[in-house]
Amino acid sequence: MTELSTEPEFIDIGMIAIGDSIDTLLTLRSVGNTALAISSLSFSNNVFESSDLSNDTLSAYGDAQLILRYRASVGGAFRDTLIIENSAGDPVRVPLAAGATVVESDQALIPTEFFLDQNYPNPFNPSTTIRFGVPRASDVSIEVYDVLGRTVANLVSGRVDAGYYTARWSCDDCPSGVYLARMVSPNFVSVRKLLLLK
Repeated sequence: MTELSTEPEFIDIGMIAIGDSIDTLLTLRSVGNTALAISSLSFSNNVFESSDLSNDTLSAYGDAQLILRYRASVGGAFRDTLIIENSAGDPVRVPLAAGATVVESDQALIPTEFFLDQNYPNPFNPSTTIRFGVPRASDVSIEVYDVLGRTVANLVSGRVDAGYYTARWSCDDCPSGVYLARMVSPNFVSVRKLLLLK
């Protein structure tokens, strides 16, 4: 039996400044040995918006990626639900949460925990962006490895103040394939899979 799954199953953007926008990546995956059609994408409250699906049919065990964007137009905390109608059965619902606040000058928004988001776009060619957060000033390292464990790039290394950041990786000379971005800081390690397609 085939069904549609998502990764992650729930998205919480956290608080950003009014006037800003932020993108996050959602992977749709066909779990089963038959193709699966996506018939529609909609939101319950229209707090978020999504990129178009490049392919509305997922092959058996295949996946597709959506970029979900939150635009902080007014202050407050907001909830939304992405509703994905599909040929496998009942709609899949992905809860979404985000918020916006006024930021005083010289005051930065601080995440509540360390995180390393999935890169976007993914797959990419030849460059991609990775968002990460640091809840307190810490030593942070973000490196990119190939599947053999060799270091391909060092994106961040050293002391980083608390806040939200993005790191960009571009590799014109790298062959197509899977790469791993690994973030390390005190008491935190996270790895994301990057797919370079040329």
